[in-house]
Parts: sequence; C-alpha cells; structure tokens
Amino acid sequence: MVVRAMYRHLEHSIYLDPNAERDLEDVECTGCDWTAGGGGAGLGLTFPQIQDAVLKHTGATGHSGFRQVTTNYWRVVRSGQDVATQLSVPVVPTPGQVEPPEPT
Repeated sequence: MVVRAMYRHLEHSIYLDPNAERDLEDVECTGCDWTAGGGGAGLGLTFPQIQDAVLKHTGATGHSGFRQVTTNYWRVVRSGQDVATQLSVPVVPTPGQVEPPEPT
C-alpha cells in the first residue's frame, strides 16, 4: 500500500470577530472572589458604575487591589479568501486594526 501526502502552507490573518461583543469589561478584586462585570454593550454595568462598585467594595472590605479583564473574540481568515464571506458579515475594523486584504 502506498500512502502519499501533500502538505502546503497557507498564510492566514487574524481579525476581531464582527459578530461578537467587543471589549467586554470585568473588574476582579485581587483580595477575594468579588467581581463587577460590564458584560458588553447594553448588558451589565457601565464603566462608571463599575468604578462606583469598586470604590464601594474597597470601603466595605478594605481591599485595594483590582484587576481589569477585557475580552475580545478573534477569527483566523485564510489569505486570498473573501474575508467577509468567511466572517459571514462585512468586516468592521476596530480603531488601530489593520484593514483586511481586498479579495482577489
């Protein structure tokens, strides 16, 4: 039996997923398991509300260390393919994001 395989290397790019929420913010206390969550646009707390919750937590517990967690979702797209088709929607770049290549 003869087994033949062909390998090829394809270039890929990575982009923010336009279908996903952007910049989901959570703040966690480093002294306990307390968390204030933003949950993204239209959900959870706004950033000023998160700041207020952090100050209230500090006043109630004396904890002064917090960690901010930002979550974004990404997609890998094969080079030379139609980016919008692979992502199922038109690509909307985030500020500072490199524009995707034009389809060929």
